[in-house]
Amino acid sequence: PPRLCDLTSLDYFRWDYLKSKVYTISLQIMCKLKDDIWHVIHEIEQQLRLNTIENFERTTVTIWTILFFTYNCNKTKFISKQRN
Repeated sequence: PPRLCDLTSLDYFRWDYLKSKVYTISLQIMCKLKDDIWHVIHEIEQQLRLNTIENFERTTVTIWTILFFTYNCNKTKFISKQRN
């Protein structure tokens, strides 16, 4: 199983979404749980999937932009310290 630090916000969203849908269905038989989970996964709307992917891409771009500027800022500070 993945460790906590290996989980992304997308993982948390997906599992929270699935739990909210699966557990609204009354479970009388435990073996039915697997079927209910698959049913909910297949019911997820295409637009929700697309929105999730787009949001993930925006977040990734934002993180890379922050890392890029942080790296360049620190690199400039390091070079100026080396010259002094």
